[in-house]
Amino acid sequence: MQNKLYDLSIVTCSYNAENTIENFIKQIDHICKNILKIQNFEIIVTDDFSKDNTVNILKKLITNNYPIKLITLSKNCGNHYAMKQSIKNSSGKNIFEIDSDLEISTSYLEIFWESYKNEKKPFLVFGIQQNRNKKSLINFLSTFYYYFINFFSDIKIPINQLQIRIYCSTIKDTIIKNFEEGKQNSKYFHELNFPKKKINVEKIKSNKTNYTVLKRIRNFINGIILDTDFLFKFLIYLLILVFVIIISLIIFIIRSGLIYSILNSGWFFTSLILLLFMCLFVFISGVVILFMKLILSEVRLQKTDYIYEKINFSDTTKK
Repeated sequence: MQNKLYDLSIVTCSYNAENTIENFIKQIDHICKNILKIQNFEIIVTDDFSKDNTVNILKKLITNNYPIKLITLSKNCGNHYAMKQSIKNSSGKNIFEIDSDLEISTSYLEIFWESYKNEKKPFLVFGIQQNRNKKSLINFLSTFYYYFINFFSDIKIPINQLQIRIYCSTIKDTIIKNFEEGKQNSKYFHELNFPKKKINVEKIKSNKTNYTVLKRIRNFINGIILDTDFLFKFLIYLLILVFVIIISLIIFIIRSGLIYSILNSGWFFTSLILLLFMCLFVFISGVVILFMKLILSEVRLQKTDYIYEKINFSDTTKK
C-alpha cells in the first residue's frame, strides 16, 4: 500500500527530551492547523534511544490523535543519523527540518513557510544563527570549525548554519541518495545545485544540552577525516617541505665548500639519515590516513539499520 502524500512533513529527532517534546508537538500542530491552515500534515520524530520518558510521551500523543509518525532506534546513533531516518520516512511534498529541543522557536515554521511557499520549486530555505555570543569558547570553536572545514573543502558551508530548513520532495530525493554516501547533514545540502535562500534565526540560550563536548569533538574529527582531505594534504605538504629542506641543505653544503669537513665528521650522514627517515615516516603516515579515510567511508556506506520500531498515528507496525 502506497503511503499517503502530505502537503507538509515536519521532521525532527529527540533524545532525552521529556521536558520539551510535548510542547514542541502541540506548538507545531497549532501552527499548521490554525496559522498556516494546513490540515494534511505529519510530524515525524526519530527517537535516538532516549533513557527518559520521551517515547512514552510521544506514544500518548499519538493516542490523542496528534499526527505523529514515531521511529525509535535500538541504540544511540547521534543527531545526524536520527534526522536522516525522519527525512527518509517522510511522505510530504514539502519537508521542514527543526530540532525538538525548542532552542529554536517553532514560530519559525510560519516564517520559513511564508518565505518558501511562493518560490519556484525546487528551492531550499535554510537558517543561519544571528547574534551569536562571541565570548563563548564553544561558539569560538564552532566558528573556527566552519572556517577550517571550508578552507580545506571544495564545498563551502555557511558559517553558523542551524538545523532548520525547508525544501520540496525533489530535493529530498536527491538528499537521500547523498545519505548512502555517508555525507554529513551540514555539507550535503550545499552540494545541491538548487536555488537557496538563508534566513537569520535567533537561537534561545539553553542551560542544558545533550550536545556534549565529546560529541562536538567527534563531529569535528569526522569532518576533518571524511569531509576534507586536510590530513592527507598536510602530510603531502610536509613531505615536500622536508624534501626541499634536504635538497637545500645539500646544495648549501656543496656551494659553501664544507662538503669534505662534514663528510669527515660523519655529521652529514647522520643528519641525512634522520631526514630520510622523517620523509619515510611522513609518507607512511599519509598512506595510512588515506586507507583510514577509505575504510571509514566504506563503513559509512554500510546500510546498517538501527530502527527498532515504527509507530504511525494511523496504524502500528513493528519491525
